[in-house]
Amino acid sequence: MTGEDRARPFLFVETIEPLPLVDPSLAAQFLDVRRHTLACYRNLGDGPAYYKFGRWVRYAEADLRAWNEASGQNEAVSGAFDLFAAHRGAPDLLDSVAAARFLTVTRHCLFNYRKTGHGPRLRRFGRRIYYAVDELVEWAEKLRMPGSARSRRSDMILQRP
Repeated sequence: MTGEDRARPFLFVETIEPLPLVDPSLAAQFLDVRRHTLACYRNLGDGPAYYKFGRWVRYAEADLRAWNEASGQNEAVSGAFDLFAAHRGAPDLLDSVAAARFLTVTRHCLFNYRKTGHGPRLRRFGRRIYYAVDELVEWAEKLRMPGSARSRRSDMILQRP
């Protein structure tokens, strides 16, 4: 723990707005494709950037928009958007349930990451476990999978001579 961590006070927060992430059903609806088609794009590496928390896949709306606009071009989608700027530097501590809600996953997903040692850094106060919001954001950004701006397969088929 650095001296900077010791100097700033922590706020124990009951609720907080979740990250601006959507599940694959809403992402498919936004892109006007079937959910299975979006899963195929993801598996082939042709889809938009996404976040993978265990089995849970989440998309950022900005990544969906960028992929949709760039899908007709053959250039890669630029790096990560700073979607979580509003949550950076917040000294707030969330309990496990609020942290899971913040990450848009179940508390069991967060528990499994904690159990295997691959989850975000935690703080224990007695028997209670808390997560810092800025560390949750950093951990979520590490799990971001890059997308591709290659043309959609249906567009490629239609363009054949």
